[in-house]
Amino acid sequence: MTVLSLNINSVRDFENGLLRIADVRGFEISENGKKVNISKGNGLSVAERNGEYYIEYSLPSEFFRAVSMLAGLIQENRTDFNICEKTKTDMCGAMIDCSRGAVMKPSAVTDFMTYMAMMGMNTLMLYTEDIYRLEDYEYFGYLRGRYSDDELKEICLAAEELKIEVIPCIQTLGHLAKTLRWGYAQDMKDDPDVLLIDEEKTYDFIEAMIKKWRKICKTDKIHIGMDEAEGVGLGEYFNRHGYCDRYEIMLRHVQRVTDIAAKYGFKPMMWSDMFFKIGSKKRDYYDLDAEILPSLSEKIPTDASLVYWDYYHHDVELYRAMLKKHKEFGRNIIFAGGVWLWRGFCPQYDKTFDTTLKAMTACDCENIKSVIATMWGDDGGEVSRYSMLLGLQLFADYAHCDRVSIECVKENFKLCLGYDADAFIALDFDNIPAKKKDALAISKQIFYQDILLGLFDRNFAEYNIEGYYEDLIKKLAILPDQGKMEYLFDYYRFLATILKKKCHLGVKIRRAYKEHDTDTLLKCADILGELCNDYDEFYKKLCIVWKRENKPFGFEVFEERIGGMLMRFRSAYKRIKEYCSDETERIDELEEDILWYGDKTSEGELLSTHFYNDMRVF
Repeated sequence: MTVLSLNINSVRDFENGLLRIADVRGFEISENGKKVNISKGNGLSVAERNGEYYIEYSLPSEFFRAVSMLAGLIQENRTDFNICEKTKTDMCGAMIDCSRGAVMKPSAVTDFMTYMAMMGMNTLMLYTEDIYRLEDYEYFGYLRGRYSDDELKEICLAAEELKIEVIPCIQTLGHLAKTLRWGYAQDMKDDPDVLLIDEEKTYDFIEAMIKKWRKICKTDKIHIGMDEAEGVGLGEYFNRHGYCDRYEIMLRHVQRVTDIAAKYGFKPMMWSDMFFKIGSKKRDYYDLDAEILPSLSEKIPTDASLVYWDYYHHDVELYRAMLKKHKEFGRNIIFAGGVWLWRGFCPQYDKTFDTTLKAMTACDCENIKSVIATMWGDDGGEVSRYSMLLGLQLFADYAHCDRVSIECVKENFKLCLGYDADAFIALDFDNIPAKKKDALAISKQIFYQDILLGLFDRNFAEYNIEGYYEDLIKKLAILPDQGKMEYLFDYYRFLATILKKKCHLGVKIRRAYKEHDTDTLLKCADILGELCNDYDEFYKKLCIVWKRENKPFGFEVFEERIGGMLMRFRSAYKRIKEYCSDETERIDELEEDILWYGDKTSEGELLSTHFYNDMRVF
C-alpha cells in the first residue's frame, strides 16, 4: 500500500476528509511515508522532482483532487510528472435523486461524496420530494424511506469534512404526487401532482419544508424545484377562480416561496422549464421561439438563480442558444446536465458522453460558472449510482481542465479513483447499433417483457441482440478486478447472461408454435425452467447491490416485478408442456401475430420506452 508523509499541520482543516479519501483511495498517511510538500498557490499542481512530491492548491476541492491524483501516479510508478490545472467553476457537483424509490443510505451518501471530493467536486444536491421528516405532517414521506434529522446531519457533517456544500433540493409546486395523495393535502392541491397556488395552507406547508432544512444545513442556497408543473392553474385553481394567466400565477407563487426562503436565510434556485413552456406556443421547453416578456421576467426575484436542465441534445449551438435565452432573464444561470442512469438497469455512457461534451463546450463559450450532474432515478432507481462514477468524472474534469476529451477523462478517472474507465463503459448494455440516436432501454425491455405476449418482439427481430450480448459476456469476463466495485461487476455479468438467454426466446417459442415444432417448444420450455433459477439468482445479486447502497424502502417494487416474472415463467412452462403432450389444444397468446411497438414511423426501430408500466399490455 502507498504510504504518504504529509505535514498535517499545514492542512489541519482537511484532516478528516483526507482520512476518508485515504481509506477509499487505498493509501496511508504516516511520518515514514513518501514525503509530500504541500503549499497554497494559484490553482492545482501535482509534481515529482528528484524523488520528492509537491502539491499546490488554492481551493479545498483542488487539494483533495491533487492528493487523489498523486496517490494514483505513485501507484502507477510514474516519475517526473507535473500536472497543472486551474478551477474555472464556482459550483461543480452532483444531484442524487432520492425520491424515486432508491433512497441512498447515509453511509453510502458519505462514501459517494468521498469519490466526488477525490474528483474535485464541491457540491451535492439531495433531491428529496418528500424523503425527509416534516413536523406536523406525519404522512409526508410516509413509508418512503424518508431521512431522519440525525441522518441528514450525518450527511452534512461528512460533507463539511470533505468541503462539499450540501444544497437541499426540494419541490414547492409540482412533483409532489406521492405526498399529495394523503388526506392532509386535499385542501392544498391543484391537481394530483401540483400544489394549489394562493391557498394559505400551501404556504404554511412550504414554510415547514424550508424551516426544516434551515435546521439541518449551513448553506445559504436552496433549490425550490418548480419544474414540470403542467397542471398549474388548470385543476382546483380553475374551479375556484376560472382561467387566469398561468405565467402571472406562477410568478406570484415564485415570489411567495422566495420570500419564505429569504426569511430563513436562503437564496433560491429553481428549474427554468415552466417559464419557457408557458411562453411557448408549442408548450416546448426547448422552443427557441418562446416569448419571454421583459415585463414578466423582471418579476422573478433578482437573487433567484435559474437552472437550465438539458441532457438530450447533441448540438453545441442549440445549448448555446438556450443559454443565451436564459441570460435574457438577467439572473444567475446554472446548467444541469445528466449522467444517464434513469432508463433501466444499466448506465448509458454513450449518451452521457456525447450530450455532456456538447453541453460543456457551450457552457465554456457562454462563461457558465455553475454546473450540476443530475442523477435521476426514474421508475424505481434501478441503476447503481456507483456505476456512473465515470460520468461524474467528465463533469469534474470540465471544472478543472482547459480541454476535456474522453481519453483525458479516462486517465483522470484512473488517477483520481483507481478504477478502469473501459470497465465502467462496458456496463452500457444498451449501446447497440440502432436507427435512432436515443438512449435506449433494451436490457430493461428484455428483462421484463412477458414471454408469451412478446410486446417488443417484432421490433427486436431484425437486430442480432443475442450476438451483441454474447460478445458483451466475453468482454465482461476478462475485465480486470475492480476492487471495492467488484460486487457491481459481478451483478452485471450475471445480468448479461440472462439477457442473452431471454432476448429472442419469445420469438423462438412463437415460431415453433406456429410451425407445430414440439421438439423446439420443449427445448424452449427447458430454458424457461433455467430462467426461473436465473431470476432467483439475479434477485440475490440485486439484493447485495441494493443493501450496500440504499434503504430497504423501494425494494419491494423489484420484488413484486421479479416475482411476477417468475410466476409467468412457471405458467408458460406448464402450458407449453401441456400443449406438447396434447393436454390442451392451443396457447391463445401465441395465436396472436405480433405488431410493431410504436407507430408506423418507428417500424423496425428499437424503442426508448423505459417505464415498467409501459411494458405491460394492461
